Amino acid sequence: MRQQQTNWRSSLARAVLCAAAVLATMVGSACKGLLDVKNPNNIAEDALNNSQAADQQANGVEASMTRMLSSVSVPYGVATDELDWIGSRDAWADLEKGAISNYLNEFTDGSFPYVGEARYLGDQTIARLEAFNSKNALPNKQSLARTYLYTAITYATIADMWDDFAFSNKTVPAPPVGRANMSKLYDTAISYLDKALPRSRRTGHASSREKPFGRRSLRRGRRQRTRWSMTLARTRMRVPRSLSRAAPTTNSDWPRTSKHNPESTSGSR
Repeated sequence: MRQQQTNWRSSLARAVLCAAAVLATMVGSACKGLLDVKNPNNIAEDALNNSQAADQQANGVEASMTRMLSSVSVPYGVATDELDWIGSRDAWADLEKGAISNYLNEFTDGSFPYVGEARYLGDQTIARLEAFNSKNALPNKQSLARTYLYTAITYATIADMWDDFAFSNKTVPAPPVGRANMSKLYDTAISYLDKALPRSRRTGHASSREKPFGRRSLRRGRRQRTRWSMTLARTRMRVPRSLSRAAPTTNSDWPRTSKHNPESTSGSR
């Protein structure tokens, strides 16, 4: 009796093992190449050479430029007291106190990748869209005008916010342009705006707000280029900043001062 039970259990165990082996073989065959898949949303860079994607590429430059401005503006807003920081992050505390010279600050340092991306993406998109336009293959001329505008904003922002900058090509580094050459970034921005404005007028697609914005950006770029040149010259002359700003100025950016008397309060520039 015991011998029969032992044989029965042995047979059942062998059957279970055989079934498990067969099932494992079937599952293994079915799962072959399970991880060998292709992402349908993964677009190769060569696909950007399709002129029909010009509008989408201009939208990408706009999105990258917007993210760049956000990452740059917040640290400066905290440092200049336009924004009031409350919290426990030491890097924000440094900016709140006006300590902006630490290049290892995680928030000022963290904005650089977005700036580099926006600059590279803008220049590359301009090159592609200009090539489409030269072949009369650009479906919408406004996409090129928009890309000029967004990239000009990026260049002007770099010149506004940095004393020096390096223009790399993907993973290929490049030496810094040098403090003395930073004003040339305004030249690049102005040249892009000079190209954008006539195209926006010819196409007639620019909104009532875009055209004045482009003209204001052009004037601002020229003004900032002049200021940078004056600042650089002042630095070379080693004139104290306090003395260089002591003289009266007619610049509209000069801060307001208030004069008070018992009868009235008047403001003057």
